[in-house]
Amino acid sequence: MSGPRPLRFPPPLGSVSSSSSLDLSSPEPPSSPFPSSEAAKRLPLEMVEMIIKEATKRTEDSNRIGHTEPSLCLLSKAFLPIARSNLYHTLSVEHSRDELDSDDGSEFGSDSSFLNFSTDVKLRRTLKENPSLGRLCRRLTVQIYLTPNNVDLEEEPVFEWVKEVMRACPEVQDFSIGSEDMYSIEDIDSMLAELGAEGWGSQLRSLEADYWGPGLIKFLGRLPNLERLRLWDSSGFVDDWPTPSSVPFSLVYLHATERVPPPFLSTLISHSNNTLRSVALSHSLILAQPSLLPSLVALEDLTVNLMVEDQASAPTLSDDKCLSIIDAIAACTTLKALTLTAYKQSLPASLLARLPSTLISLDLTHSDTTISSVTHYLTVDHHPHLRTFSCDRQGWSLNDRAAIVQLCGEVGVELKGRALTFEEDKELDPEKFEGL
Repeated sequence: MSGPRPLRFPPPLGSVSSSSSLDLSSPEPPSSPFPSSEAAKRLPLEMVEMIIKEATKRTEDSNRIGHTEPSLCLLSKAFLPIARSNLYHTLSVEHSRDELDSDDGSEFGSDSSFLNFSTDVKLRRTLKENPSLGRLCRRLTVQIYLTPNNVDLEEEPVFEWVKEVMRACPEVQDFSIGSEDMYSIEDIDSMLAELGAEGWGSQLRSLEADYWGPGLIKFLGRLPNLERLRLWDSSGFVDDWPTPSSVPFSLVYLHATERVPPPFLSTLISHSNNTLRSVALSHSLILAQPSLLPSLVALEDLTVNLMVEDQASAPTLSDDKCLSIIDAIAACTTLKALTLTAYKQSLPASLLARLPSTLISLDLTHSDTTISSVTHYLTVDHHPHLRTFSCDRQGWSLNDRAAIVQLCGEVGVELKGRALTFEEDKELDPEKFEGL
């Protein structure tokens, strides 16, 4: 479990009327966030709730996640009834097998050379003793880490433990599951199929997973409320899996790597023509079905990976293929933000000129661009709505870097992207690289 440790909390405080107040006059640590004046020792409950909710509200700041809530509750257990929903909003379960002499955190005895380290021991006990806490969870992450020396996880009931946590959290809306252990792929796939058949997941709105096998496909077929889907690499046996003809959901966001088979992606996209607003995918799907992107009438944000997976045989795409991809993108008349990832792939001015004029943001940070192609795009091509332009300028001369900064200022476009090489950055700001 990430963030707060799952402690056994005292029963919630009884109901309090709107005119009640919370007694804060009892001895507290010196770091109490409240003023020490007599007038402030008793505060209206509504004010206390506002303070706690503001201090524990969800944030994407990684420095705050998982720290504010338990720290605040350590000041006074009276805060728990108010902060509890945020304490259990996000949970994570991790299992890994390491060769270690210590048995700290292990699920079984130290006489085994391979210990299964898990963060969910206390979590499972807490959720079992107080089932209402599991219903507070809205975001759940499960991670199985790499198993060394080809030792699998079958000796311990890892997946029974994981299923126990998942079943205890029936209101999860954002679920992520991943594994670096090739021996656990089939178990995870079967587990998802089993839980999906039980009805778990019908409430999900966001799913992040590897494209493992038929079990995941069955699981997806039971997610009517799914809006966001992120699919990572497949196991390599996708040709043996059936491609569903339909799915019960319409997506708003879709991210898929190049190893997810185009037929399956085609099914996902064709059922979300009117709802997909953000898509990230590989060039292979566009080449296989060039009419698919233009059919997305609500598409606003697109990321396309132009990198070739087998660079030994062909390090870059041919000019004809590149042109076909750009033309498919150009047909997206609602597009506002575009990111092209194209290491080693040249993007000349002739290609950039074909991009849709509706763009507000263009990100070429991970692409091969030159000062001439960028200058032509910003000054000659028609881009009336462009507000942000990002490109990697580390390989440019000092004069070219200065020129593009001046040009963006003249045309009213914000310039982003890395401008300095690692060596230049280190020379200008050595303190930033201390300890690296």
